[in-house]
Amino acid sequence: MNVTGMHSVFLFVSDLNRSVNFYRNILELEPSFQQGTMAGFKINQIQLMLHADGDIQRVPAGVDRGAGTAFHFVVKDVDEHWEHLNKLNIPLHEKPADQPYGMREFAVKDPDGYEIEFVQPVEKK
Repeated sequence: MNVTGMHSVFLFVSDLNRSVNFYRNILELEPSFQQGTMAGFKINQIQLMLHADGDIQRVPAGVDRGAGTAFHFVVKDVDEHWEHLNKLNIPLHEKPADQPYGMREFAVKDPDGYEIEFVQPVEKK
């Protein structure tokens, strides 16, 4: 196999500053860079890249951004992270719950509709 890793994930966003502020809050990270129409957050070895559409719409007309997409971010304590986001008034539509595949998780939507899930491995009972 020639693939040796993953460098980045790009999200095309409608308002770069709004998205940077959202991800700064939910990830508790400062951007590793922000210049022009792009910003990035380094999470271990992977860059989460935010790219403003500007005059070029990357998403076809009539299609919702984020449709069919979910990103899973591993956190140390999913319940503690839920409480943190709740205090920041991030819209939370569900509380953390154990899943049959060994994860405790909850999800939020970013300003463009991308689903962001926070997960924590749990021991199966």
